[in-house]
Amino acid sequence: MVNSVGMKSPPVLERIRVHQPRVQRGVPFDTPSATSELKRCSRCRNSRPRTQFSKDASRRDGLDHKCKLCRKNHRGDNREHYSSYRSSYYRQHREHVASYYRAYVRRPEHSERQGAYSKRALQCHPDRHAARSTARAAIRKGVLTPQPCEACGEPKVEAHHDDYSRPLDVRWLCFEHHLAVHGKRPVKLERASRGWPYPAAGAALSE
Repeated sequence: MVNSVGMKSPPVLERIRVHQPRVQRGVPFDTPSATSELKRCSRCRNSRPRTQFSKDASRRDGLDHKCKLCRKNHRGDNREHYSSYRSSYYRQHREHVASYYRAYVRRPEHSERQGAYSKRALQCHPDRHAARSTARAAIRKGVLTPQPCEACGEPKVEAHHDDYSRPLDVRWLCFEHHLAVHGKRPVKLERASRGWPYPAAGAALSE
């Protein structure tokens, strides 16, 4: 076959680029990382089960290119950046976020997951459930009166039990300081600056 400039064109089969599977650098294609059971993390370069990767609809395989452990470590190293970003995004899209969560909690699958979680928590920690139920009943009857957070003075508080065997012996803490006492989240800077001594994980607040 001769083209418009008088040169002989290569056969059609020679002009077709045969698709070759994409192989990661330094990893043969027949290794376990290229199979459907394992996936290689782009950060730690380890091959892990696909269940160790979060979902990502924008990726070709539907999974994140970093494993969950690397994502967790990355967020831990950049906690302040992500915290400020979430706060800024919420301030700019307050109504959108609120409407999303209102629709989310109405989903049947959410109710099922929440019910299953509550059932497991009741089976694992019956003493906590009993103490919280007793405290809520005491608040409704007026036996217990919520007080401002003892750490920062926030009026919106929760009842914290140092000893679940004494359900009416509670301490009033805001949401942030309640999580901090249980070691689940560092307290926000604006509240920590009010002079409250930040406790170690699992430690009770000092009097």
